[in-house]
Amino acid sequence: MEIKTRSFPYPVLGPNLDDFTDGFVRLAGASGEVAPERYSIRFTFELSHPSIANLVNAGDASPAVVVECRQNFYRRRHKVDLGLNEMVIAADELHGLVQVTPLVSAARDLAPYRPDSLNPDYDGVQICVPRHGILAYGPNFEFIAEPKSDRLRKISSIMRVIQAAESGKGMTVNIGGPRIHIEVSPDQFRLYRSIAASRQGPAILSAMLVLPALVDVFHRVKGIDPEELEDFRWFQVVRARLREVSQPVDAPGFDPMKAAQALLDSPFARGITELVERLDLEGGN
Repeated sequence: MEIKTRSFPYPVLGPNLDDFTDGFVRLAGASGEVAPERYSIRFTFELSHPSIANLVNAGDASPAVVVECRQNFYRRRHKVDLGLNEMVIAADELHGLVQVTPLVSAARDLAPYRPDSLNPDYDGVQICVPRHGILAYGPNFEFIAEPKSDRLRKISSIMRVIQAAESGKGMTVNIGGPRIHIEVSPDQFRLYRSIAASRQGPAILSAMLVLPALVDVFHRVKGIDPEELEDFRWFQVVRARLREVSQPVDAPGFDPMKAAQALLDSPFARGITELVERLDLEGGN
């Protein structure tokens, strides 16, 4: 993110600024890793200025990072903590150059504001910082967002959600054809299609729909001779995907729950993270 320094009517701690004689903000050990459907951004938020750090510890200032991806028109401020952080962003939110900018902003009006290591030019000057005003920022961490092959999308090629003939609240999994069919009531099917068309909440759908369906399927095929299932296209695809994640279906210790979670890249963890972020609950980024 590009920060225009001339817009600050008060001293700000930042790179290439002379408002302070000491101190810095930076993201140490930063990395951006991609997995199917999500990016994991890890870093250590370092703030070396004692006065601003004291404001953070007292709740009068708040550290955050601004994640910006211009190609996807994504720009969002994520609250973080001093020290080690990990944040997860859905893969379809980012593509191309991603910039992660660390900053510290005021949680309340700060008046008077007189931090240590101010440039002598501010001697005798009364300084006020408004709530949400930036106190400090650091250099960008940048990475290129290039999605990996989407395991869930591959699974969706052999799995379909269809409308059942009768109403009801449950779902039925049918493995008797070339595709796995998840049958739901007409009312649920209409809701499902609406959510699927919006492309919102893919990780939540994966956790609540695809995961239990796969666990059910894996329990049914566990212990069955693979040759008996060779005529089913869905089985050929699933068996190949399970081998990719080191969970072969014909292994003696095959665990349906563990295998399904590996195949979908920890769907509960991704789903609960997505839900917290969408509801803007405490504990989210």
